[in-house]
Amino acid sequence: MRENKPSVKIARRTGAESAPKLATGGTPQHPMPAEMLEAVAAKFRALSQAPRLRLVETLFDGPMTVNALAERTGFGQANTSKHLAVLAQAGFLTRTREGTLAVYRLADEMPKQLCSLLCGRVMSEVEDDLRRMRGQ
Repeated sequence: MRENKPSVKIARRTGAESAPKLATGGTPQHPMPAEMLEAVAAKFRALSQAPRLRLVETLFDGPMTVNALAERTGFGQANTSKHLAVLAQAGFLTRTREGTLAVYRLADEMPKQLCSLLCGRVMSEVEDDLRRMRGQ
């Protein structure tokens, strides 16, 4: 095992210290095993449609029923339910029953963190593109 220690130190000096932390506090294995890559891809697929992103973003305001989400987003109730089921299956949302109503909420802070990272990056790129187009 001592033979591996120098390579770990080298990896840390070459950028591993900036590797993203997992929700559990660990660092992802690099390279990731195929099964892990597929699991990550499944999470991204769940977020790959704009209506699902809109639903997640709307839930940043707090728990809501399917009807409230449909009304706030302008989506039909059946479509809203379908997208919510995909997001819940992927672990981004939880669903509880309050009487006859299904109430959805974010499962944890991960969707907010992902949006902060990616949405912030996209907004920055769009602003840069607009400045270039204006000749600034």
